[in-house]
Amino acid sequence: HKTFFKHCNVYCDGSSLGNGTAGARAGYGAYFENEPENNISERLKVGAQTNNRGEIEAVSSALDKIWNNLTEQKDKTNYKIKTDSEYVAKLLNDRYGSYSEEDLRTLPNADLAVPMVKKYAKVKKYYEINKDSFSNNGDFSIEWVKGHSGHEGNDMADELARGGAAKP
Repeated sequence: HKTFFKHCNVYCDGSSLGNGTAGARAGYGAYFENEPENNISERLKVGAQTNNRGEIEAVSSALDKIWNNLTEQKDKTNYKIKTDSEYVAKLLNDRYGSYSEEDLRTLPNADLAVPMVKKYAKVKKYYEINKDSFSNNGDFSIEWVKGHSGHEGNDMADELARGGAAKP
């Protein structure tokens, strides 16, 4: 009996139409390579309508989807999140484990960043606990990719984010 291992890159992006203006509209997108049914394209519903908030919410909603897939599907997938937000990548890779509750509350956009950090920690822990079920030994991480550099997955996430920002 051989376990079937799947791998899926998840590209996340935020967008803000009119970023920095009073009438700005932000959205977020997540492009699941080879799993189009999981793609996300939504309007940012709360707070300042900025690119950064869209980036955070894109990763946060991708983590929700990843969590559901890991806990509800028999075939386990090695997900890898890719973002062009250096802030999000650094926050999750370098710092998430060393932050106290107090540190987290002082983060910029804490209303969105804190839940994202907690979701990331939960998914990371799931991979660690179930590492024998994954071909990559449960290594879960987020990778920074250069934005707007002609990378198909990143361009797709950007399109989904812009589509989300355009929603009513």
